[in-house]
Amino acid sequence: THYDGQATWEQRLGPSSGHGVTSVVMGNCGVGFAPCRPEQRDLLVKVMEGVEDVPEVVMTAGLPWNWETFPDYLDALQARTFDVDVAAQLPHSALRVYVMGERAATGEPPTADDLAQMRALTAQAIGAGALGVTTSRNLMHRTKAGQLAPSLHSEEDELGALADGLRDAGRGVFQLIPAPMGDAQSEFALMRRLAQRSGQPLSYTLIQMPTGDELAWRKSLDALSAAAAEGLSIRAQVAPRPVGMFYGLDLSFHPFAYHPSYKAIAHLPLAERVARLRTPGFREHLLAEQPEDTNPVNLKTVKSFQYSYVWRDEANYEPVLSDRIDHLAKAAGRSVEDFTYDLLLADDSHALFYQPGANYRDGNL
Repeated sequence: THYDGQATWEQRLGPSSGHGVTSVVMGNCGVGFAPCRPEQRDLLVKVMEGVEDVPEVVMTAGLPWNWETFPDYLDALQARTFDVDVAAQLPHSALRVYVMGERAATGEPPTADDLAQMRALTAQAIGAGALGVTTSRNLMHRTKAGQLAPSLHSEEDELGALADGLRDAGRGVFQLIPAPMGDAQSEFALMRRLAQRSGQPLSYTLIQMPTGDELAWRKSLDALSAAAAEGLSIRAQVAPRPVGMFYGLDLSFHPFAYHPSYKAIAHLPLAERVARLRTPGFREHLLAEQPEDTNPVNLKTVKSFQYSYVWRDEANYEPVLSDRIDHLAKAAGRSVEDFTYDLLLADDSHALFYQPGANYRDGNL
């Protein structure tokens, strides 16, 4: 979950609590808001906005920032009440920014002193009550402008400093998102070394990607078994549903969101945007354009929209292949873009689309 901000201003941690969830763990994906110096707040907000699609205006208005260190953050949470149990992890990106300042986001390697501070602060956070430390090696984790999340600039020596902090604390979990399109064997070898170095459990996110080695997940499970046989505590976390996203005209993204013609009207209220989209000639002009954005992840998402499904009134996280947008467009004898344009304007322009981006390669769970 990413209730890192919401937990600082709201008692009800919805939607999770409304679905029967009784405990939430924050600080995932290496992103969060502590530790943080006053001059670093804007960067951490931008990272969370890009990685987790939490609106910047919500965080700017809601975050009280009555903390600086990670123990301070835990104290701020402790002073509040919630409708579920709450636990927190130390996010690597926030830690890196706290220690390195502006250098954290530029790709500059940490100094020996930087590494020593990260090690000490990791141990401090665990001692104060953090469940563990988290990091991400997923290149899709960026700000909306396309800037990599700070943790993506780290090498093994820096990850090792976090592991050393866990060893010093004598407890805690190292939670890691491997590079999903990286070499699986190399990524697992890195995780083995980190687990050995920390002497503590390591948990990582295991997902099935839509491209690449079809049996990568099986190889990961085999590697897990081998690690367990050697006494290493490494566990994979698997989502019970596809890892997906929702799109729509009144959401933060849809397949034409980065076309120049649409960007020119994006600031308008929904009704006015819809009126422009229905204006004669606007459609043809927009469809003749190419999406433009500084964030390569956004452009990649636009291209992969054809693998989305129309979201019906009844929730269905296991849609059949014949209902996928590219298949529907082909059956109608139209291009995906032209077909999608009409779909966006359906249901009083409140149509939703669901794209299972991972864990749905075979069209099933």
